Amino acid sequence: TFLQLDVYEQEAPEECPFEPTADETALCNIAYSSNANDLSLVDWNCVSETKPVNRPIWTGVTCEYGKITEIDISSMGFVGAQPLPASLGNMTALPRLDFHDSHFTGPLALQWGMLTNSVHFDLSDTLATGVIPSEFGSLSQVTNLNLSGNKLIGTIPDSFQRLSHTLTLALNDNELTSSLPESLGKLDHLKELYLDNNFISGDVGSYFCVFNNIDTFMVASNNSFLILVSTRKVISRTI
Repeated sequence: TFLQLDVYEQEAPEECPFEPTADETALCNIAYSSNANDLSLVDWNCVSETKPVNRPIWTGVTCEYGKITEIDISSMGFVGAQPLPASLGNMTALPRLDFHDSHFTGPLALQWGMLTNSVHFDLSDTLATGVIPSEFGSLSQVTNLNLSGNKLIGTIPDSFQRLSHTLTLALNDNELTSSLPESLGKLDHLKELYLDNNFISGDVGSYFCVFNNIDTFMVASNNSFLILVSTRKVISRTI
């Protein structure tokens, strides 16, 4: 008598086995926003806007236990033909987002302020335009917020006083116009603040005194009064 065993071939685990829900839709919307000649996300096999096929290997996407923990397409040569989608804000559990040196058009979507679990949020050198949405003040867990090297205009939102965990805030190399925002003085954990190369005005000396723990404060090439402080790194000059 022989014992017959039925052996079934187990499917290999997917590279990123998250459910095809809002997260996958948001990723595909990023791919759809790219320029027709852009090949940086060529393996994001989103051929249908309603139903992605063949479950792509998502270059730059990191998953743990079926959840997306990072989107990093920095310096991959991504070139967008339209603004990055507002649907990115639906990925509310996403801890890390890095689009540094990825070029897209248009403003920052206010819905991205819904990424309340994000700790690393880098949209530097993306050619983003428009104002900084006040909704970004809801990024209460972010420790590194980098919006530098863009074409952002307007003022720094007062809502940024709610960025209670932020250690580094980089808004340099934009076209921001305002006085030095008093609201940032409420960020007790802030270590590095970069406001240089904007059109921000004010008395840096008195402004600097509102910070308790800051180590690096960059305000060069603004309409700010000159101050030299030897104990902490302050770089400022009047233009």
